[in-house]
Amino acid sequence: MAINFPSTPSDLQTYSEGGITWTYYTAKTAWLNTVPGSIASHTHTQADISDITVQTENAQTGTTYTLVAADKGKMVTLSNAAAITLSIPTNATTAFAIGTRIDILQLGAGQVTVSPTGITLVSSGTKRKLTGQYSAASLWKQGTDTWYLIGDIAT
Repeated sequence: MAINFPSTPSDLQTYSEGGITWTYYTAKTAWLNTVPGSIASHTHTQADISDITVQTENAQTGTTYTLVAADKGKMVTLSNAAAITLSIPTNATTAFAIGTRIDILQLGAGQVTVSPTGITLVSSGTKRKLTGQYSAASLWKQGTDTWYLIGDIAT
């Protein structure tokens, strides 16, 4: 559920949605919410909220693509009539934080193969390819140079 906070909140302004009341604190540039019946509260900056409500796309149309830091949290679409190789860089090249997730989607006829050069890629049955046009998967970083490939994958 996307939360549509006011774009220019004032200090101690409240906003309610779905039974949860949020209060804006100017000093922290953050919204604070307390769930009724709970002793827990959570602080979220406006940037945090934006990151979880919309996934942006990075559209790629070539036959090779290497992930970049800006791909964190994005949907990387891959569209070409020919086969496509998607490379995951080593941590020494691009230091994605552990826990980073990148979604991939094959839009074209060219089958996408994920290339694990220099990293450990863990997947069911060591599968490295998307199954075909409109199939998707997620890449999830779980160690310095360890990624999981989860989704609609094939050998």
